[in-house]
Amino acid sequence: MSHSLAVSFPSSIVNPSHAHQHDSQLLQLDISESDAIFVAALNSQTGAQWLRLSQHWRKPLLVQETEHGYRLHHLVPSASRGTPTSANDDERIQQQQLLPFEQWDGEQPVLWLVVPAFMLPLARALVSIHRLDPYLSRHYFRQLTPILSHLTGVDHEALLMQALGAESGLLTERQQAYRQFEKKLVRQYRGH
Repeated sequence: MSHSLAVSFPSSIVNPSHAHQHDSQLLQLDISESDAIFVAALNSQTGAQWLRLSQHWRKPLLVQETEHGYRLHHLVPSASRGTPTSANDDERIQQQQLLPFEQWDGEQPVLWLVVPAFMLPLARALVSIHRLDPYLSRHYFRQLTPILSHLTGVDHEALLMQALGAESGLLTERQQAYRQFEKKLVRQYRGH
């Protein structure tokens, strides 16, 4: 089964009051390995920023619309205000077709995996491994699970900010463990 990756960002990164701080860095982030951008809610406050990011990266938005479903929005700018409007080729995605990457063990037949932005290279490598050798991918997931269980939301954001080049400080022990694991897998399996 083919799995699509939807990249997610911490709300603090795409916060209208802080948007100017991170915009130029976000635009430099390479999310080419994702198939969409995951958005918990599309509203008037964040809509313009999501539209800008969606158009820059040429990625549709995967937006939660109801408790049980999502819609893949291929956005186009509105002629009047520059706010996002959907194209006619939107696709509905049911809740059971989507799973957070951290909960996937390679067994569930999901179509979409929601991946935190800091994890995108590692997620693509693991999905590639799974396609070639499901047993090996499960082995790597067993190694990754304890590493992820020790990371906090602060760690997630620090790892993303490091990827954006915004922070050059030292990584904590937990963050270093994650980066070492990521480096090993991405170097060996990226692009397979």
